[in-house]
Amino acid sequence: MPALHHLGNVRIEVNTDLTVSPRLMKASPYEKGWIMKVEMANSEEVKSLMDPEHYSKFCEEEDANH
Repeated sequence: MPALHHLGNVRIEVNTDLTVSPRLMKASPYEKGWIMKVEMANSEEVKSLMDPEHYSKFCEEEDANH
C-alpha cells in the first residue's frame, strides 16, 4: 500500500477474508473488515499523518482538480 509505505512500516498481516467478502470493510471495519495490520518502524512518524478534518479537505481539493 503506497500510502503506508512512506512511513517505513513493515506489513505484518493481511486480512485474506476480504478477498472472499470485501463487504466486511464496510459492515465490520474494526472487527472483521480490517485491511492489514502493521508495525510502525518509528512511532514518531504518526505525527506526519493527516487528521480526519485535513484528510477530508485534501480529498475535496483532489476531487476538484479532476
